[in-house]
Amino acid sequence: MKFFIKRKIGFLFALKSNRQVSDETKQYKALSEYTIPEEGRVLHLKDVGFVCIFQKNDLLYAYHDASTTDTIDRGSLDKVTQKDFEETHACHWHIEEYHRALKQVCNTDKHYFRNKNTITNHIYCSLRAFCILEISRLR
Repeated sequence: MKFFIKRKIGFLFALKSNRQVSDETKQYKALSEYTIPEEGRVLHLKDVGFVCIFQKNDLLYAYHDASTTDTIDRGSLDKVTQKDFEETHACHWHIEEYHRALKQVCNTDKHYFRNKNTITNHIYCSLRAFCILEISRLR
């Protein structure tokens, strides 16, 4: 997350419930000890800074949208809405589905090649197969 914050890039990451967070910047407790309302809650994530925490399907997410706010301070995160989170989460989920399909359906992760050209050909063919499957699914 620090990588994205330094470069002022927005992010959406799943968090484990044992991550250390705080209302104040020095009194840290496990994230599971906090109640996260539907509209989200701004908390200070240890070693990162303030993030907006949302809960969806029993998973916790740290969210920051750099396109609307260029700094990661508490005041700018108060402006983040549930709608912003939902839109970003929908995009995030499509990317997850894409990677799952590439790995499981197109077998991108199952290669036993050592040569650069054969690896490149395998990835190309896997991507092409994915595109053909998606076009077939949409028809």
